[in-house]
Amino acid sequence: MSPPDLAARAEAEVLALHAFLVDWFAGRGKAAGPDRADAAFHTDFFRVAPDGMAQDRADVVAMIARGRASLGSDFEIDIALEAAMPVAEDVVLLRYVEHQATAAWRTARRVSALLVADPSAPEGVAWLWLHETWIDQTKA
Repeated sequence: MSPPDLAARAEAEVLALHAFLVDWFAGRGKAAGPDRADAAFHTDFFRVAPDGMAQDRADVVAMIARGRASLGSDFEIDIALEAAMPVAEDVVLLRYVEHQATAAWRTARRVSALLVADPSAPEGVAWLWLHETWIDQTKA
């Protein structure tokens, strides 16, 4: 896969996964279930949460599975893609800012995500590494 194709697939995956997460955590519609997220994560997936907590693939999938409808029907996520940088022929590093909000609170985090080509993943790329850092945590 060429670097521009890989970057486009990675950007599409970030947007698609977050659209799924909004529906899942808000309890909207007939969300696909945690399998959508599970299929998107590489077997070696690793996340550093904004609070510094380290989570492996199983931790993140379990967190998603138990979170259905946990954030309220007004939950929203907005993604502002900043950069896509090819690291290798089949690896891309994305940088974006993620805003999450409900009527009661809002947060913002700066994110770096490493995605790798994987034809079996939903958008043809799998999440390998995710690192999030708080920018803002505000109660409305």
